[in-house]
Amino acid sequence: MASDSANPHRGAHDGAIASLLDKHESRVDLLLDSMLTYLKKTQPSYFEGEEESLASRTIADVLKRVSSDAASESTASEENRLAASLAISEMTTPKELKVTVSPSAQQALERAAAKKAEQIASPGASETDIPLGTKCSHNGCEVCYAGPSTYEASACVYHTGTPVFHEGLKFWSCCNKVKVTDFGDFLNIKGCCTGRHEFSTKDETMAQKRECRTDFFQQGTTVSFNIYAKLGDPTKCSFTLRRRPSDGGGEPEYVLSFHVHFEGEYDFKRTIVLAGPVDIDTCLVDILQPKIEIKLKKADGRGWNSIGEVVEEDDLEMD
Repeated sequence: MASDSANPHRGAHDGAIASLLDKHESRVDLLLDSMLTYLKKTQPSYFEGEEESLASRTIADVLKRVSSDAASESTASEENRLAASLAISEMTTPKELKVTVSPSAQQALERAAAKKAEQIASPGASETDIPLGTKCSHNGCEVCYAGPSTYEASACVYHTGTPVFHEGLKFWSCCNKVKVTDFGDFLNIKGCCTGRHEFSTKDETMAQKRECRTDFFQQGTTVSFNIYAKLGDPTKCSFTLRRRPSDGGGEPEYVLSFHVHFEGEYDFKRTIVLAGPVDIDTCLVDILQPKIEIKLKKADGRGWNSIGEVVEEDDLEMD
Protein backbone atom coordinates (compact mmCIF):
# COMPACT_ATOMS: atom_id res chain seq x y z
CA MET A 1 0.00 0.00 0.00
CA ALA A 2 1.43 3.35 -1.00
CA SER A 3 2.02 5.96 1.68
CA ASP A 4 0.07 9.19 1.83
CA SER A 5 3.11 11.08 0.42
CA ALA A 6 2.94 8.93 -2.73
CA ASN A 7 -0.31 10.66 -3.71
CA PRO A 8 -0.13 14.43 -3.20
CA HIS A 9 -3.69 14.81 -4.54
CA ARG A 10 -5.29 12.74 -1.79
CA GLY A 11 -8.00 14.82 -0.14
CA ALA A 12 -7.73 17.64 -2.64
CA HIS A 13 -10.80 16.56 -4.60
CA ASP A 14 -13.11 15.51 -1.79
CA GLY A 15 -15.75 18.01 -2.87
CA ALA A 16 -15.83 16.71 -6.43
CA ILE A 17 -15.95 13.11 -5.23
CA ALA A 18 -18.78 13.94 -2.84
CA SER A 19 -20.69 15.50 -5.73
CA LEU A 20 -20.14 12.41 -7.88
CA LEU A 21 -21.21 10.16 -5.02
CA ASP A 22 -24.41 12.17 -4.63
CA LYS A 23 -25.12 11.72 -8.35
CA HIS A 24 -24.71 7.96 -7.87
CA GLU A 25 -27.43 7.84 -5.18
CA SER A 26 -24.72 7.69 -2.47
CA ARG A 27 -23.81 4.18 -3.61
CA VAL A 28 -20.05 3.65 -3.49
CA ASP A 29 -20.23 0.55 -5.67
CA LEU A 30 -21.91 2.45 -8.52
CA LEU A 31 -19.39 5.30 -8.29
CA LEU A 32 -16.40 2.93 -8.37
CA ASP A 33 -17.90 1.02 -11.28
CA SER A 34 -18.21 4.27 -13.25
CA MET A 35 -14.64 5.24 -12.37
CA LEU A 36 -13.30 1.84 -13.40
CA THR A 37 -15.16 1.97 -16.71
CA TYR A 38 -13.78 5.45 -17.38
CA LEU A 39 -10.19 4.47 -16.53
CA LYS A 40 -10.32 1.41 -18.78
CA LYS A 41 -11.32 3.68 -21.65
CA THR A 42 -8.91 6.56 -21.00
CA GLN A 43 -5.95 4.72 -19.44
CA PRO A 44 -5.90 1.30 -21.12
CA SER A 45 -2.20 0.81 -20.34
CA TYR A 46 -3.08 0.37 -16.68
CA PHE A 47 -5.08 -2.74 -17.57
CA GLU A 48 -2.76 -4.39 -20.09
CA GLY A 49 -0.19 -7.08 -19.60
CA GLU A 50 -0.18 -10.39 -17.83
CA GLU A 51 -0.57 -8.86 -14.37
CA GLU A 52 -3.12 -6.25 -13.33
CA SER A 53 -1.69 -2.99 -12.12
CA LEU A 54 -1.98 -1.81 -8.53
CA ALA A 55 -4.82 0.53 -9.53
CA SER A 56 -6.83 -2.27 -11.13
CA ARG A 57 -6.37 -4.64 -8.21
CA THR A 58 -7.20 -1.93 -5.69
CA ILE A 59 -10.42 -0.92 -7.45
CA ALA A 60 -11.44 -4.55 -7.86
CA ASP A 61 -10.81 -5.23 -4.17
CA VAL A 62 -12.81 -2.18 -3.12
CA LEU A 63 -15.71 -3.18 -5.37
CA LYS A 64 -15.67 -6.67 -3.91
CA ARG A 65 -15.61 -5.35 -0.34
CA VAL A 66 -18.43 -2.87 -0.95
CA SER A 67 -20.52 -5.60 -2.54
CA SER A 68 -19.86 -7.90 0.42
CA ASP A 69 -20.69 -5.13 2.93
CA ALA A 70 -23.95 -4.39 1.12
CA ALA A 71 -24.93 -8.06 1.25
CA SER A 72 -24.04 -8.23 4.95
CA GLU A 73 -26.08 -5.10 5.67
CA SER A 74 -29.02 -6.58 3.78
CA THR A 75 -28.77 -9.83 5.77
CA ALA A 76 -28.42 -7.95 9.05
CA SER A 77 -31.39 -5.76 8.17
CA GLU A 78 -33.55 -8.82 7.47
CA GLU A 79 -32.43 -10.47 10.70
CA ASN A 80 -33.25 -7.29 12.63
CA ARG A 81 -36.67 -7.13 10.98
CA LEU A 82 -37.43 -10.74 11.90
CA ALA A 83 -36.18 -10.20 15.46
CA ALA A 84 -38.36 -7.10 15.83
CA SER A 85 -41.36 -8.98 14.45
CA LEU A 86 -40.78 -11.85 16.91
CA ALA A 87 -40.38 -9.40 19.80
CA ILE A 88 -43.69 -7.71 18.94
CA SER A 89 -45.41 -11.11 18.66
CA GLU A 90 -44.10 -12.17 22.08
CA MET A 91 -45.07 -8.78 23.51
CA THR A 92 -48.66 -8.87 22.32
CA THR A 93 -49.44 -12.53 23.10
CA PRO A 94 -51.84 -12.66 26.10
CA LYS A 95 -50.80 -14.77 29.08
CA GLU A 96 -53.40 -16.58 31.18
CA LEU A 97 -53.05 -15.76 34.86
CA LYS A 98 -52.86 -18.46 37.50
CA VAL A 99 -56.22 -18.90 39.30
CA THR A 100 -56.76 -20.21 42.84
CA VAL A 101 -60.17 -20.91 44.43
CA SER A 102 -60.45 -20.41 48.20
CA PRO A 103 -61.98 -23.17 50.39
CA SER A 104 -65.03 -21.03 51.23
CA ALA A 105 -65.64 -20.25 47.56
CA GLN A 106 -65.23 -23.94 46.78
CA GLN A 107 -67.89 -24.87 49.31
CA ALA A 108 -70.25 -22.21 47.92
CA LEU A 109 -69.78 -23.58 44.40
CA GLU A 110 -70.53 -27.11 45.62
CA ARG A 111 -73.73 -25.96 47.31
CA ALA A 112 -74.80 -24.15 44.13
CA ALA A 113 -74.07 -27.25 42.05
CA ALA A 114 -76.13 -29.43 44.40
CA LYS A 115 -79.04 -26.99 44.22
CA LYS A 116 -78.86 -26.96 40.44
CA ALA A 117 -78.91 -30.77 40.34
CA GLU A 118 -82.18 -30.74 42.27
CA GLN A 119 -83.78 -28.46 39.70
CA ILE A 120 -84.24 -31.14 37.07
CA ALA A 121 -87.07 -30.54 34.63
CA SER A 122 -90.21 -32.54 35.44
CA PRO A 123 -90.89 -35.65 33.25
CA GLY A 124 -93.88 -33.88 31.74
CA ALA A 125 -91.85 -31.00 30.37
CA SER A 126 -91.90 -30.74 26.60
CA GLU A 127 -88.56 -31.54 24.97
CA THR A 128 -89.52 -29.20 22.15
CA ASP A 129 -88.86 -26.35 24.59
CA ILE A 130 -85.13 -27.19 24.64
CA PRO A 131 -83.24 -24.99 22.12
CA LEU A 132 -81.26 -27.00 19.56
CA GLY A 133 -77.54 -26.80 20.25
CA THR A 134 -78.03 -26.45 24.01
CA LYS A 135 -75.04 -27.99 25.78
CA CYS A 136 -75.60 -30.64 28.45
CA SER A 137 -75.51 -28.88 31.81
CA HIS A 138 -73.49 -31.64 33.51
CA ASN A 139 -69.87 -30.68 34.18
CA GLY A 140 -67.47 -32.26 31.73
CA CYS A 141 -70.09 -33.35 29.18
CA GLU A 142 -69.73 -31.69 25.78
CA VAL A 143 -72.83 -33.17 24.09
CA CYS A 144 -75.28 -30.67 22.59
CA TYR A 145 -79.01 -31.21 22.14
CA ALA A 146 -79.94 -32.27 18.60
CA GLY A 147 -83.46 -33.49 19.29
CA PRO A 148 -85.16 -36.21 21.39
CA SER A 149 -82.83 -38.87 19.99
CA THR A 150 -79.87 -37.22 21.74
CA TYR A 151 -80.68 -39.03 24.99
CA GLU A 152 -80.33 -42.45 23.34
CA ALA A 153 -77.51 -41.56 20.95
CA SER A 154 -74.88 -41.19 23.68
CA ALA A 155 -74.42 -41.61 27.39
CA CYS A 156 -73.63 -38.63 29.57
CA VAL A 157 -70.13 -38.93 31.05
CA TYR A 158 -69.69 -36.14 33.56
CA HIS A 159 -68.30 -34.93 36.88
CA THR A 160 -70.62 -34.89 39.86
CA GLY A 161 -68.35 -32.56 41.81
CA THR A 162 -67.06 -29.03 41.31
CA PRO A 163 -63.75 -27.66 39.98
CA VAL A 164 -60.94 -27.15 42.49
CA PHE A 165 -58.05 -24.74 41.78
CA HIS A 166 -55.51 -24.92 44.58
CA GLU A 167 -51.78 -24.10 44.70
CA GLY A 168 -51.45 -24.29 40.93
CA LEU A 169 -53.23 -27.65 40.64
CA LYS A 170 -56.59 -28.08 38.92
CA PHE A 171 -58.90 -31.04 39.51
CA TRP A 172 -62.51 -32.05 40.21
CA SER A 173 -63.68 -32.62 43.77
CA CYS A 174 -65.36 -35.90 42.75
CA CYS A 175 -62.21 -37.51 41.30
CA ASN A 176 -59.21 -35.74 42.79
CA LYS A 177 -56.75 -38.45 41.79
CA VAL A 178 -56.32 -36.72 38.45
CA LYS A 179 -54.63 -33.34 38.98
CA VAL A 180 -53.16 -31.11 36.28
CA THR A 181 -51.64 -27.64 36.02
CA ASP A 182 -52.73 -26.65 32.51
CA PHE A 183 -56.26 -25.27 32.15
CA GLY A 184 -56.75 -26.97 28.78
CA ASP A 185 -55.78 -30.33 30.29
CA PHE A 186 -58.20 -29.69 33.15
CA LEU A 187 -61.11 -29.21 30.74
CA ASN A 188 -60.19 -32.52 29.06
CA ILE A 189 -60.32 -34.61 32.25
CA LYS A 190 -62.83 -37.38 31.51
CA GLY A 191 -65.92 -37.55 33.69
CA CYS A 192 -66.13 -40.10 36.48
CA CYS A 193 -69.88 -40.78 36.37
CA THR A 194 -72.26 -42.01 33.66
CA GLY A 195 -75.90 -41.02 33.49
CA ARG A 196 -78.57 -39.28 31.46
CA HIS A 197 -78.03 -35.94 29.76
CA GLU A 198 -79.61 -32.91 31.35
CA PHE A 199 -80.62 -30.09 29.04
CA SER A 200 -82.15 -26.92 30.38
CA THR A 201 -85.15 -25.37 28.65
CA LYS A 202 -83.33 -22.09 29.21
CA ASP A 203 -80.62 -21.21 26.70
CA GLU A 204 -77.64 -21.01 29.04
CA THR A 205 -75.35 -19.87 26.23
CA MET A 206 -77.11 -16.48 26.39
CA ALA A 207 -75.66 -15.31 29.69
CA GLN A 208 -76.89 -11.94 30.89
CA LYS A 209 -74.41 -9.09 31.06
CA ARG A 210 -74.21 -7.48 34.46
CA GLU A 211 -71.88 -4.80 35.75
CA CYS A 212 -69.94 -5.56 38.92
CA ARG A 213 -68.61 -3.12 41.47
CA THR A 214 -64.82 -2.91 41.44
CA ASP A 215 -62.12 -1.18 43.45
CA PHE A 216 -58.38 -1.35 43.94
CA PHE A 217 -55.79 -0.68 46.58
CA GLN A 218 -52.01 -0.81 46.60
CA GLN A 219 -49.46 -1.71 49.20
CA GLY A 220 -45.81 -1.41 48.29
CA THR A 221 -45.29 -3.07 44.93
CA THR A 222 -48.58 -5.01 45.03
CA VAL A 223 -51.84 -3.78 43.50
CA SER A 224 -55.07 -5.63 44.34
CA PHE A 225 -57.99 -5.18 41.93
CA ASN A 226 -61.29 -6.47 43.34
CA ILE A 227 -64.33 -7.60 41.34
CA TYR A 228 -67.37 -8.04 43.57
CA ALA A 229 -68.95 -11.09 41.91
CA LYS A 230 -70.21 -14.08 43.91
CA LEU A 231 -69.90 -17.70 42.79
CA GLY A 232 -67.27 -17.02 40.15
CA ASP A 233 -67.00 -20.17 38.01
CA PRO A 234 -63.29 -20.88 37.37
CA THR A 235 -64.11 -23.06 34.36
CA LYS A 236 -65.90 -20.17 32.63
CA CYS A 237 -63.73 -17.26 33.75
CA SER A 238 -60.59 -16.00 32.03
CA PHE A 239 -57.93 -13.51 33.08
CA THR A 240 -55.09 -12.43 30.78
CA LEU A 241 -52.27 -9.90 30.74
CA ARG A 242 -50.27 -8.72 27.77
CA ARG A 243 -47.90 -5.96 26.73
CA ARG A 244 -48.48 -3.83 23.66
CA PRO A 245 -46.48 -1.04 21.99
CA SER A 246 -47.69 2.38 23.13
CA ASP A 247 -49.25 4.74 20.61
CA GLY A 248 -46.57 7.37 21.26
CA GLY A 249 -43.68 4.99 20.75
CA GLY A 250 -42.56 5.12 24.39
CA GLU A 251 -42.63 2.40 27.04
CA PRO A 252 -44.99 -0.52 26.26
CA GLU A 253 -48.44 -0.57 27.84
CA TYR A 254 -49.78 -3.42 29.97
CA VAL A 255 -53.32 -4.60 29.24
CA LEU A 256 -55.50 -6.61 31.63
CA SER A 257 -58.51 -8.41 30.12
CA PHE A 258 -60.99 -10.54 32.04
CA HIS A 259 -64.29 -12.35 31.56
CA VAL A 260 -66.07 -13.29 34.77
CA HIS A 261 -69.01 -15.73 34.80
CA PHE A 262 -70.76 -15.61 38.15
CA GLU A 263 -73.90 -16.76 39.96
CA GLY A 264 -74.42 -19.28 37.19
CA GLU A 265 -75.96 -16.86 34.70
CA TYR A 266 -74.16 -13.52 34.54
CA ASP A 267 -71.14 -12.27 32.60
CA PHE A 268 -68.89 -9.30 33.31
CA LYS A 269 -66.14 -8.41 30.83
CA ARG A 270 -63.60 -5.61 30.89
CA THR A 271 -60.31 -4.56 29.29
CA ILE A 272 -58.03 -2.13 31.13
CA VAL A 273 -54.80 -0.44 30.05
CA LEU A 274 -53.04 -0.51 33.42
CA ALA A 275 -51.65 2.63 35.04
CA GLY A 276 -48.14 1.21 35.13
CA PRO A 277 -45.93 -1.74 34.17
CA VAL A 278 -46.32 -5.09 35.95
CA ASP A 279 -44.36 -8.32 36.24
CA ILE A 280 -46.75 -10.53 34.27
CA ASP A 281 -45.20 -13.82 35.43
CA THR A 282 -45.96 -13.14 39.12
CA CYS A 283 -49.51 -11.80 38.78
CA LEU A 284 -52.32 -14.13 39.89
CA VAL A 285 -56.05 -14.39 40.64
CA ASP A 286 -57.88 -15.51 43.80
CA ILE A 287 -61.55 -16.50 43.51
CA LEU A 288 -63.02 -15.85 46.95
CA GLN A 289 -66.58 -16.34 48.19
CA PRO A 290 -67.72 -12.69 47.98
CA LYS A 291 -65.38 -11.43 45.26
CA ILE A 292 -62.56 -12.09 42.82
CA GLU A 293 -59.18 -10.52 43.57
CA ILE A 294 -56.58 -9.92 40.84
CA LYS A 295 -53.14 -9.42 42.38
CA LEU A 296 -50.75 -7.40 40.23
CA LYS A 297 -47.04 -7.09 40.92
CA LYS A 298 -45.64 -3.69 39.94
CA ALA A 299 -42.52 -3.67 37.79
CA ASP A 300 -41.36 -0.45 39.48
CA GLY A 301 -42.02 1.48 42.68
CA ARG A 302 -44.25 4.21 41.27
CA GLY A 303 -47.65 4.80 42.87
CA TRP A 304 -50.85 4.42 40.87
CA ASN A 305 -53.59 7.05 41.02
CA SER A 306 -56.05 4.60 39.46
CA ILE A 307 -56.11 1.04 38.14
CA GLY A 308 -55.84 2.44 34.61
CA GLU A 309 -58.05 3.26 31.64
CA VAL A 310 -61.02 1.08 30.69
CA VAL A 311 -61.04 0.58 26.91
CA GLU A 312 -62.94 -1.40 24.30
CA GLU A 313 -61.06 -4.49 23.12
CA ASP A 314 -61.94 -3.65 19.51
CA ASP A 315 -60.15 -0.31 19.86
CA LEU A 316 -56.93 -2.08 20.82
CA GLU A 317 -57.22 -4.50 17.92
CA MET A 318 -57.43 -1.60 15.46
CA ASP A 319 -54.24 0.05 16.76
